[in-house]
Amino acid sequence: TEDDEEEKSIETSAIVMATGFKEFKPTMIDEYRYGKNPDVLTQFELSCMLSEGTLARPSDGGEVKDIVMVQCVGSRDEEYKRDCSKLCCTFAIDNSLSIIERVPDAKIRIIYMDIRVPFEHEMIYKESRDKGVDYIRGRISRIWEKDGKTHVQFYDSLLNQYFEITPDLVVLSSAILPPDGTRELSETLGYLIEDDGHIKELYGKLRRTETRRRGVIAVGGVTRPQFVFEAVTDAQAGALMLHTELQGGSIEGVARGAVLDVDDCVGCSLCAQQCPRGVPLMIEQTDKEEEDEEQKFIFIASIDTLLCHACGVCQSLCPTGATQLNFLSNDQLWSEIEATLEGAGPDYPITLCFYCEECSVSTIDIVGTRKMNYPASTRLIPVPCAGRVSIIDILKALESGASTVMIAACETDRCHIGGTGNEIAQVQVDVAREILTAIGWNGERVDMFRMFSAEPERFTTAINEMVKRSKELGPTPVHKGTSGKWMEASK
Repeated sequence: TEDDEEEKSIETSAIVMATGFKEFKPTMIDEYRYGKNPDVLTQFELSCMLSEGTLARPSDGGEVKDIVMVQCVGSRDEEYKRDCSKLCCTFAIDNSLSIIERVPDAKIRIIYMDIRVPFEHEMIYKESRDKGVDYIRGRISRIWEKDGKTHVQFYDSLLNQYFEITPDLVVLSSAILPPDGTRELSETLGYLIEDDGHIKELYGKLRRTETRRRGVIAVGGVTRPQFVFEAVTDAQAGALMLHTELQGGSIEGVARGAVLDVDDCVGCSLCAQQCPRGVPLMIEQTDKEEEDEEQKFIFIASIDTLLCHACGVCQSLCPTGATQLNFLSNDQLWSEIEATLEGAGPDYPITLCFYCEECSVSTIDIVGTRKMNYPASTRLIPVPCAGRVSIIDILKALESGASTVMIAACETDRCHIGGTGNEIAQVQVDVAREILTAIGWNGERVDMFRMFSAEPERFTTAINEMVKRSKELGPTPVHKGTSGKWMEASK
């Protein structure tokens, strides 16, 4: 509460952000006179007035018969909120119908740029028109006071004409904004913030209530403007997810995640910079002051495995191998690569495909279910995320006899782990191709393909392309026995 400033510590396994939204207060937009003229209200303030059973001019308590509502105040505006607030048109129509129910002869004008009423709200839009609400496509020019009355000048774009009226109330349909403190809390809780200040969902298609920080759930208006029924659905989804996560009452162990060997960490901070979930933290080593200044590392990474979503991005970027997944270490993956490519050679070129356990594995399942054909010379190795595959993993595959290597990943901006794993994988592939070209190989032997979870044709097309390349490019220097020797790169 406002009177209680005491800080309290609470042990918890999860945090639910359900702080709603706030209404934009346009005090800084002079033409609306909000905050200066008491008869200029917002839709929320009008709703409160109607809920209390009163409808009167705040300035003098007089009756209200003539009302002007102004849409998109602060919304679709580069200075305040760039996009549509979604709810404002419905709020205005609801309040209009409530006023007509109380004052049947009331004159209500709604001045709008576009009317946007999703779902069944199209019906109340039609109802309001039938009951006499006047919709005027245009913009407010200015509002001013004269002789104790509020004057409004507006432009009607359909008639191409300016009008001046003296309404009893001016009601502003203000933008819907995230609540105060959301950005400050992100620094503590580790979730990401959208450009408009709302909490960023992990994956808008399938994981809308999750944030990039495990155990932090965001539901309702704090993620985007929502109607009540949408917020209720969000809350139910968030509760179900937490119930699934905490069925035993608490999280006792984590089967999958990244672990860190502190002795091998050199403090490069690549893991902290690139982790899609922001899990690794750089901790100052104050207890190493006695060491030689040239030898000690001031900051060392720290990883809380409980928060880790096991994508493996940190492992693929770590220059010393200090960070590794506890279920797929470098040695484990390299052993799998060697065993998978056993028998590969110039007479039997093999294409090795690393595929992620999200969109790609779903696509491959559909390929199998539909009994679609692809070359038998293909070998598949699953990874939790495309971002787990490093340059060294790709080169190890070629060293072990693969003719071509590909990564099957989620589509652009659709990485399920946190949004950037596939982009990091693309960088690994690009650098691997540059290295191969520099040492005399053909960089086309390595590539990455993106796909959604139900596009089997894209997977088979990608496989066929890489098998085709392996045949056209012929044996690799490993097959010829010339790898490791200086060669002039072909033109």
